Amino acid sequence: MVNLLYLVHVMGIFIGPVAGRLSHRYGSSRRLVSGLVIPAISIAITLLASLATIVIGPVVIYAGFFTMHAAAVGLLSEKGAVQTTS
Repeated sequence: MVNLLYLVHVMGIFIGPVAGRLSHRYGSSRRLVSGLVIPAISIAITLLASLATIVIGPVVIYAGFFTMHAAAVGLLSEKGAVQTTS
């Protein structure tokens, strides 16, 4: 039963492209900050003694992680483009 929680990682397949579009629209730095805040809040939520929060918590943690990952890749791409043109 606990192994089913690892299926939450599949969330990255859907969150990654969405986070990339949001990062392109709103800027990578904002998405990076929100990608740090979202997992912090969801980790605090998982401390509640409810089965629903324990199941939903990792989903939100992965969503924040993949948001942060897309924003970091976007920032690296921007920095690389600036360095190669200057």
